[in-house]
Amino acid sequence: EFYFFLDYFCGKEKADEYPEFTAVFVGQISLRKGVQYLLEAWQKVNLKNAKLILVGKISEDFQKTWLQYQNNPTIEHQEFCDPLPFYQKSHLFVFPSLEEGSALVTYEAMACGLPSIVTYESGSIIKDQKDGLIVKRGNANDLAQKLEYLYHHQDLRITMGQSAQQKIRSYSWLKY
Repeated sequence: EFYFFLDYFCGKEKADEYPEFTAVFVGQISLRKGVQYLLEAWQKVNLKNAKLILVGKISEDFQKTWLQYQNNPTIEHQEFCDPLPFYQKSHLFVFPSLEEGSALVTYEAMACGLPSIVTYESGSIIKDQKDGLIVKRGNANDLAQKLEYLYHHQDLRITMGQSAQQKIRSYSWLKY
């Protein structure tokens, strides 16, 4: 059976082979996607040996916010490109959207075996505490707590990532 994303997103490199903890966001970098809360949370937790990668186009409404964070050496920005290498080298996917239908990137991250931190509004199929963690939308403090928690609990990240990857297997094109 042809799985929704697994054919493309198979062959995951082991993120744990990379010593630097990496969290990734993929999508339009905008206020609607809640990236301002992610950046605030990231700066607040100030994790050692860690980086946040934002993959996507920075929207007009976000330009002013981005100026506050663009010189932070723990935050990288990549214009939108093939996200696969970023999923593969990351330990965690973060998508704090304020409103979505059901974002494709959450399915891609699951297919790559990544645990996720998402909002209810992201439209994700993530089950809280099983495949990842769900945070309150627009709440940088909640997001910071969850980031720090998963940073310190590698075994839980691995278990959640495996659960997410197993769950996505039931999302085939045939069933769609």
